[in-house]
Amino acid sequence: MFHIKKKNKKTGESINKYRKKYILKMYFFLYLYNIDYISILSFLQTMQKCIVIIYQKNMPFHDYEIKAFINISMKNEIRLIIFSETLSPQNLFFKEKFKKIGIFLQEYTDLESLSNKIQKLQTIYDILYIDTLTESLIQQSCTLKKSLKIPVTPQYSLFQNKSEQRILLEKYYKKPEVISKASKIQELSFVNIKKDIWIPCIIKPPIWIESSWVALVYNKIDLEKYKEDFSHQTFCLVEEYIDGSMHSIDYFVDEKQNIYTSPPIEMYLAQNLEINDFFVYCCKVFKNMQSEIPSWKLRTFITDTVKACCIKNSFIHHEFKQTTKWELKTIEINGRIWGRRLKILREAYGIELYNLLTQKKDLLNINKTHNFAAFAIYPPQPWILINYNYKLLEQIRALPSFLSLKIFPERYKNQKIWLTRYGFWNIGMIYLKNINNEQFAEDYHFIEKNYKNLLFLR
Repeated sequence: MFHIKKKNKKTGESINKYRKKYILKMYFFLYLYNIDYISILSFLQTMQKCIVIIYQKNMPFHDYEIKAFINISMKNEIRLIIFSETLSPQNLFFKEKFKKIGIFLQEYTDLESLSNKIQKLQTIYDILYIDTLTESLIQQSCTLKKSLKIPVTPQYSLFQNKSEQRILLEKYYKKPEVISKASKIQELSFVNIKKDIWIPCIIKPPIWIESSWVALVYNKIDLEKYKEDFSHQTFCLVEEYIDGSMHSIDYFVDEKQNIYTSPPIEMYLAQNLEINDFFVYCCKVFKNMQSEIPSWKLRTFITDTVKACCIKNSFIHHEFKQTTKWELKTIEINGRIWGRRLKILREAYGIELYNLLTQKKDLLNINKTHNFAAFAIYPPQPWILINYNYKLLEQIRALPSFLSLKIFPERYKNQKIWLTRYGFWNIGMIYLKNINNEQFAEDYHFIEKNYKNLLFLR
């Protein structure tokens, strides 16, 4: 339990000591009146635990996040305090409903006000974890942990600065896991790149979100185009292009560096569809991953990464590739839960990702219950969206494996939509789920074959 230094005003005792004395008195009272004090006392103690989650301004909750929140509160009997920098209208709608099941929504104005509010919570709850599902808030959540003396990864800036990740991994392995070199963008020369690494290569900023400002360079023309498009960036990383299959895995590392892992998931990049971008168009659970990547090999890879980066008390979203030579190489590690992963693991495996923290469960070798795919809708080129292809979407709705569809015509119609390398997000999601392997594969390939026709563009 996290120890609180503040004292009770009346007695001068520490809050923790006062709390223990109160519980002992309650225990004696229940004993005298022959009440089931063990179960009641257990309930009181578990309800002292709390998880804090931080959101950005007006950020709405997704359905898969709401289900995860309810699971934390109802099944684990843990209070959940969600802070948002201004609550969206949708979140205000949930505020009273959530309160009834132990989930509390609060607003904050800046990091200082957020820190003050969480400090007050520490006098009431044992804060298990401070989390964010938003990549841009990872640094703030880690800074809060540090200031509140909650265990945290010492060099937590590595979760955003990918250059630091490469340096730490190289130091640990005594050689580069991925050949990488930091440089000023305007000083890049094609001749030097060919000397230091090889072609094709990846160029990206040291700090980026998802695949924003990431490009594959084959020749001098590509390099000059990158320098022109991203002249606002000062520094960049030039890295070897890793060929092979893309995967990701989410796990929780406690303060003693014990690792609790979920199963890995296949990821498919735009290059597979001959689109010049690095967005992930699909996350899929279909193959038996234990036959693709042996558990011992994956566990060793994860453990080495955690040790190299000295990760503590953090959820990790770890993206990696298995090369054509069967080596595992890190693309990036991120100190958060990737929100969409909550839905994928629930639908494909029937598991809740937060249970890695609340129940300290390792689920690496759990068997899938269903095949599952999450398609993110992106434009194949940066054009204006005329409309979604509703005729094709109706055909997709009729597929036996179809689960759900989300599109946003009122937000994006007649707007210019960009590729992710220009910092743009997906404009829709298609979900498939089926226990039948052959039917799922058929429906999956139908969408993949028609992916570039999902949008009408000009």
